Amino acid sequence: MAVEEESQPLVIYQSINLGNALLMQQKYDEAVVYYRASEQLAGANRALPHQVRALQMAGTAQQEQGLIEEAIRTWERGAGICRETKFTLGLMSMLEHLEKAYGAIADHERQSAANREMQECRAAVSEVAPALATSNGNSKTPAPEGR
Repeated sequence: MAVEEESQPLVIYQSINLGNALLMQQKYDEAVVYYRASEQLAGANRALPHQVRALQMAGTAQQEQGLIEEAIRTWERGAGICRETKFTLGLMSMLEHLEKAYGAIADHERQSAANREMQECRAAVSEVAPALATSNGNSKTPAPEGR
């Protein structure tokens, strides 16, 4: 229906939610397909929070498959978009994932760099919204997407 109505925002939400459902069912390859589609559509529509969320969740699905290097590339891409657009909350979330992933592959240099940058983000966010500075985006359970 969303495609017939040509409602791109609704297609983005539906794609992310379908990806979330597939992730919970441990259908990781299929989840990544939906996350990638929503990421591309969100990017084309300049829906930055949804683009970043889709990249975050695609990385999570890849990590669950044991594809840690792919997950790192996905999260690094998301972090780059966040830096470019100055989306600090999104960057903080990507860095949380990257810090743990770098630790998992024993890349302590990149892990330390991610941790330092994440602390800088938290400091910047805490000046505006202290409660958000302690956010943890590493939950395996996807947050529901709204309209």
